[in-house]
Amino acid sequence: MNETMLLGPLSARTGETTRQIQRVVDEGLAPRPEKKGQYDVWAVVRGLIRYYKDKSAKVSESRTVDAARKATAEADSAELDAAKKRGEVMLTKDVEVRWADRIIAWRKIIQSKPNWETTALLKELAKYKTDEQ
Repeated sequence: MNETMLLGPLSARTGETTRQIQRVVDEGLAPRPEKKGQYDVWAVVRGLIRYYKDKSAKVSESRTVDAARKATAEADSAELDAAKKRGEVMLTKDVEVRWADRIIAWRKIIQSKPNWETTALLKELAKYKTDEQ
């Protein structure tokens, strides 16, 4: 016959809280007591070992996922920095400033002559050179 023990003494013997032992039983990692309050000591110990192995594996998996996510973020950041240095991307605020400058210049051209013909206006606007051209 297997050695059985009440929950309190089993908790003291294993160093686990009574709630932790009950959690292991509730999760099906150890059998429920056949007699009220009489827990199979070795079944509970095996259940605790399984519980902590599973928990350790989840933590390890989580760390692996976090490390992969971090590596991806760092690679994306490095790629973006390289694209900025090559002039392939710009900050949004820089684009807004350049477009605002362009629109102001076009507006001045349009307002310089009240009755523009479409063709003449387009030719005049096309003459406007920006610093990135």
